[in-house]
Amino acid sequence: MRKKLIFGTILTLSLVLTVAVATIFPAIANSTPSNSITQYGTIVDAVIQLPTPGGAIASHPTSLKILAFDYDRRSDSVDALRVTIWVSAMNTYVPVAFISDKPWSAQQKAILNNTAMYLEVNGVVIRNNLKVVADKELDVWQESKWTYYGCGRDGYSYANSETLEANLTVPVQLDFTGLPPTFGSSFAVPAMYMKFVGIAEGDLVQGTSTLPSGAKASEKYTGVPAWALVIIPTWGATQYISGGIGENWAITFTLPP
Repeated sequence: MRKKLIFGTILTLSLVLTVAVATIFPAIANSTPSNSITQYGTIVDAVIQLPTPGGAIASHPTSLKILAFDYDRRSDSVDALRVTIWVSAMNTYVPVAFISDKPWSAQQKAILNNTAMYLEVNGVVIRNNLKVVADKELDVWQESKWTYYGCGRDGYSYANSETLEANLTVPVQLDFTGLPPTFGSSFAVPAMYMKFVGIAEGDLVQGTSTLPSGAKASEKYTGVPAWALVIIPTWGATQYISGGIGENWAITFTLPP
């Protein structure tokens, strides 16, 4: 995994710990003897609106929410992407894949009802959604860029812009067998590149939730608005959109006694 110098960073524009969303924040870190796991790092998210596929463009959803995770050393330095799609019948984005570059531990699986092949969202069971790719096939990394302006009587003026980039180099096939027709057809998450640049000061965001497994989730971060560049070559998409970065992100999962 490629890592850059980290100065502390950024996140999303809204609280992510609703029950439907919290169920797909798995803990990707070293196991501990206790019944709790805490993850640390930086996360980003953006909603991508895509044109209807046709011709040489393979079938795909037209509205995706992608979250990228850059877990730090306290979380075993995992890189991960979470893919959600808009399901009109539920009037919400629903997680359909969590892609990481390291496998899960038994304790992590227990958070998701003791199996790595099970997620439940609004009563719908989603299977085969936890994907593992090779280390070099998924990179999420952070940078801090400084620029200066002028050299007047008051000296230089500096501005700091935190950035986070994510690069998935291989397609990841999803299987929607058994899901309601409202989810649409199975598709492959394509290779993609994303870059997020913070554009304002952040605000503290925190909340708690209970997962279907009974695990409690507690999350805290500084949410900073950002601009995002998203490139998905096989879908013919290059977009500049709004997004968010979660700075000093921490989430704790606590299993029932």
